[in-house]
Amino acid sequence: MKLIELNMNDFETREEVHSFLAEEMAFPDYYGGNLDALYDVLTSELTDNYCIHLVRCAAEDAPLYEFAGRLERVLEDAAETIHEEEDGFYAVFEDMSPKADPRTWNSSIF
Repeated sequence: MKLIELNMNDFETREEVHSFLAEEMAFPDYYGGNLDALYDVLTSELTDNYCIHLVRCAAEDAPLYEFAGRLERVLEDAAETIHEEEDGFYAVFEDMSPKADPRTWNSSIF
């Protein structure tokens, strides 16, 4: 299983996030670089097992704060769908706020 560290604080644009995922997960050339395309690739095109460790934006005014929430939902939905098909894709979500307690992290590991 390949672990992918996706720290949303390290990116400025959605395009950077999609490019990073496409490279790390060897997406096909026709990958559309949007959340719908991401869901499609995660649920039908993966040939290896992956775990994405998504670190949430530290501040609500971060450039990708809203996008990160939508991305998290897509990853969670994909992990649930893949679990039903008995394949291996996992998503773990971490909150970077100063008050974050690891016991409150959400996980979509099935």
